Amino acid sequence: MTVRVFERTQGGRVALAGDATAALASGSAVWIDLFQPTVAEDTRVESLMGDLDIPTLQDRAGLEESSRFYEEDGALYLTPELPGRSEDGTARMDAVTFILSRGRLVTVRTVALRAFEIGEGRASTRIAGAGNGADVFLALMEAVIERIADLLQEATGEAELLSARIFRDEAPERDLRKALRTIGRLGATAARCSTALSSLKRTLAFASSVCTRHGLRPEPLRDLVTDVAELERAASALQSNLGFLLNSALGLISASQNTVLKVISVATILFAPPMLISSFFGMNFEHFSLLAPQNGVTLTALAMLASALAVWLVGRSRAWF
Repeated sequence: MTVRVFERTQGGRVALAGDATAALASGSAVWIDLFQPTVAEDTRVESLMGDLDIPTLQDRAGLEESSRFYEEDGALYLTPELPGRSEDGTARMDAVTFILSRGRLVTVRTVALRAFEIGEGRASTRIAGAGNGADVFLALMEAVIERIADLLQEATGEAELLSARIFRDEAPERDLRKALRTIGRLGATAARCSTALSSLKRTLAFASSVCTRHGLRPEPLRDLVTDVAELERAASALQSNLGFLLNSALGLISASQNTVLKVISVATILFAPPMLISSFFGMNFEHFSLLAPQNGVTLTALAMLASALAVWLVGRSRAWF
């Protein structure tokens, strides 16, 4: 559970406040980031910021799609679904709430987001020079979109390498099975990115419709909408490519298994006539004149080989195998 408060310093830069409570009380806070906040932390931030209503984790989890974007008491509430990582490092989606109120931004989340790692991500410079909470929101949106672009680029590059491995000559079946797991992982990444882009598209559309009331500049919003549209096409292309690779890998595995079954079937057919002959001469009768000759074993063996060869020649001439 973490509450970070970013305030405007005397030099005009936005930086992490040393005393979060003092920054909130003085009104110098520009961005308040709540990571897995408790009810007590929600209440404390609400009391220091006035009449702001911060949704609890349960409230955000139960939000319907139509209730994710709204205005209330002069504040703007936006809750897109964004890709992040849980505490154990598992990639998952999270409903991240952005609240713009009186020139300040409040964010509420439960997963780690690369875009929020100030000092490490590319959003640091833009946030440091932000004029108010609306500028911080735009910087975070741009950083989130850049992160999604990176995920799609990495997945696309890995898919290209995977394609080369799948379609190389005589790829072993064990490699194809590994490829299926990789395709599944890349498909999950592409699905998360597609969901996030769809949610961001609706978020930016709503923000654009009310931008003048909350200090949001329309030009950057339009640029972000364009970027999201481009990434949606990239995500769709990646998902189509992964679908093709999945069908190809499954087809090659099926062909490999059919080859094994074919070998077994050929062996069964070739040995059927010899087995018939051996069964005939192996019958335990007291009077069996065919076993009287001294060269009976040789003749029987030759008959078994000849029958197998005859089956082979007939099968080859008719392209059975």
